[in-house]
Amino acid sequence: MHDNDTAPGAPCAVIPELEPVPVAGVVPVAQVVAAHPVHGEDFTAKLAAMQQLNARLIFMRDEQTIFEEVMTAAQSVLGYDICAVFLHDPAARALRLRAWRGYDDRVRGFSIPIEREIGLCRLAFSEDRPVYSPDVMADPNYCMADPELCSELIIPIRSRRGPIGVFDFGSRALYAFADEDIRLCCTLVDHMAISLENLRLFDELASTRDAIILGMARLAESRDGAMGGHLDRICAYSRILTEALSRQGTHARFVDEEYVETITRSAALHDIGKVGIPDEVLLKPGHLTPGEYEIMKTHAGIGGATLEEMVNRHGSFFMLKMGADIAWAHHERWDGSGYPRGLAGETIPLSARIVAVCDVYDALTSQRIYKAAIPHDRARDLILAGAGQHFDPTVARVFTEQAGEFQRVRSRLRD
Repeated sequence: MHDNDTAPGAPCAVIPELEPVPVAGVVPVAQVVAAHPVHGEDFTAKLAAMQQLNARLIFMRDEQTIFEEVMTAAQSVLGYDICAVFLHDPAARALRLRAWRGYDDRVRGFSIPIEREIGLCRLAFSEDRPVYSPDVMADPNYCMADPELCSELIIPIRSRRGPIGVFDFGSRALYAFADEDIRLCCTLVDHMAISLENLRLFDELASTRDAIILGMARLAESRDGAMGGHLDRICAYSRILTEALSRQGTHARFVDEEYVETITRSAALHDIGKVGIPDEVLLKPGHLTPGEYEIMKTHAGIGGATLEEMVNRHGSFFMLKMGADIAWAHHERWDGSGYPRGLAGETIPLSARIVAVCDVYDALTSQRIYKAAIPHDRARDLILAGAGQHFDPTVARVFTEQAGEFQRVRSRLRD
């Protein structure tokens, strides 16, 4: 490894840093490509492998997985012994090592100050161009050296905002990078850069979407000052219950990690329809009359219909569709006596059956102007007693198994 800013005496699989010298000895890639003929022996096969990799990268939603896939290709397809990914850390003004192959684990945590006067990675990043050193031990710009590293190619990782890091290819052979090799390495890094940019845009879009939707839910909650931390608790309860259900044989087939993450966010939308309930009903400091109760019940349909309209207009992404299911059906009952549609049994969406238990538990254990909170144990017993009538029996049973976790959330997220 090279170019690190670790403290003196820290474990390191490198030789001491060379004295700073001008950067004139670095070989520009354009010069190398022009000077070497195209070998072409297995270029087509390697390019096909790069295209197959790109098809896989498109669907990856985890940065580290992208790094691992690309480094595997660098070693197994292109045949380079050593590779590393550095990403820019603006706050530290450094390139930080994020993933590597072929180096000892003692390189973990290495970083390269971008203000350093020399260094191949620093140069490639600062000037936003590939840099090739065919013989690193003879290159005066090489700051640090693995004892067995002979040649090195550094390629910037570019986004729409400019370079965001560098990819470091190393070989234990001298002059290891011919022009076709450099082209393939650039293609590989370009594929990775596109995937990282897509991942950033995807995460940014998802965060924006979640913020807007949670803001809508907070708006509904804010109209009822007595609700306190209700939304936060419902989301936390929903995660606990859904994770437990994912380990049950009945639901394990489709209650996966994505389902858990989605319901954790979508649960906040369960009462969004209360924005359409008049203040004199929603904020009444006492029990509702039968007529007022009928008005209050319309919040399920208002919320469900509003979210369904958003789905129809803007696309059925999972969170919004689940939010609509929950808003419509979290007051339905297993025996068909609930509202607004009188659904029964498994015709009630599972997400709504889960949130129904969470919502009732929170209502029972929360104090309101018109009622006192009841103890956790009593609430647990009431929910178990409602299994098969009000609640899905499986969901109610799993709730009792996780009741201790509910109680801990209740204590941590008080009104």
